Amino acid sequence: MQMYYDVLNFAQACDQEPTKENIELYRKLIKEEYEEFLTAIQENDKIEQLDACMDMIWVILGYCIMNNFKVQGAWNEVAATNLNKIDPNTGKVRKNESGKVMKPEGWQPPNLKNFV
Repeated sequence: MQMYYDVLNFAQACDQEPTKENIELYRKLIKEEYEEFLTAIQENDKIEQLDACMDMIWVILGYCIMNNFKVQGAWNEVAATNLNKIDPNTGKVRKNESGKVMKPEGWQPPNLKNFV
């Protein structure tokens, strides 16, 4: 997961340790980047939307690093549970009338307790 290691290297270069202050910093950065994303959508600026999306990914990964979350394991768990929503017979997911993906019978949510 190259993105994770890029953010980790940057955090280390910034001498950022997993502290309450740095966790709070990243929480604020996530909010700030999300607000920039909403502004870019309102202005229909695709370049700024992409920039905000990349910045959100960056600061969310930074938040995960500051919390010592095991990102790769958590990603694998969430990916597996989402991919289990695909019907093996059709290769497609079921959606409701608003387009939301429906959970198939027997679907289990991701178990993330081992990654915190």
